[in-house]
Amino acid sequence: QNGQSWSTAFNDLQQAIDSAIIGDTIFVAKGVYYPSQIAGSGSNERAKTFLLGSHSRIYGGFEGNYT
Repeated sequence: QNGQSWSTAFNDLQQAIDSAIIGDTIFVAKGVYYPSQIAGSGSNERAKTFLLGSHSRIYGGFEGNYT
């Protein structure tokens, strides 16, 4: 999945964030997403978060069928 269209969307939000470059926009289908990375050091599951890159935008709540 390369994230270039809804049919080839990433299966993991963090992977989409990590793949974004400056100026990219990430469109997220409606649903519930859970972070997979732990911020900082340690192994506390409650410290999981989405680690956002800089200079990209994230918009959510889409049906996932737009062109």
